[in-house]
Amino acid sequence: MSKLTKKRQVVMAVLIVALAAAVFVNWYYTDPQTTPVSGLEPKTEEREEELAGDAQAVGAEESDAGDYFASVRLQRDTARDEALGSIQAVMANLSDADAQTLEEANANLDQLSEQIKQESDIEALVSAKLGTDCVAVINGEAIQIVVPQSRIDETSVLQITEIVLDNTDIKSDSIKIIGAE
Repeated sequence: MSKLTKKRQVVMAVLIVALAAAVFVNWYYTDPQTTPVSGLEPKTEEREEELAGDAQAVGAEESDAGDYFASVRLQRDTARDEALGSIQAVMANLSDADAQTLEEANANLDQLSEQIKQESDIEALVSAKLGTDCVAVINGEAIQIVVPQSRIDETSVLQITEIVLDNTDIKSDSIKIIGAE
């Protein structure tokens, strides 16, 4: 019985480490201080005074912001794929494990799947409501939503908060809305 107990402890440790790694990577890549967006320039009065016939780059700022959001999503998805692979590898090696260990592994997998679905739903709804790109990251009982700084005002904050409250069990004081510059 000690061999089974030891195996169970190893499995749980691997699952916890994989989940912790996924949460850390998500937090790290959505922290605005660690992922500055280069190339975005604030609007100046000089730009507004340009002649009507001058060529202008249309949507250049949105493109740079879109690259930022695509990059964050790719990094988040890569971290999740690694965590999912770890969980599935552990589950594949549990063919002779007891039912409780398999149940806990399945619960972790279900939790990760539900988190991915909620984030995708929130991103789609916020994008539809605000007409801009965004990234949502759920960390336990808190959520961070990154939107372009130019889109943050009282109305958009209320709309984002309403979307999160309608689609998750997260409390309003655990919602953090971050502006990407």
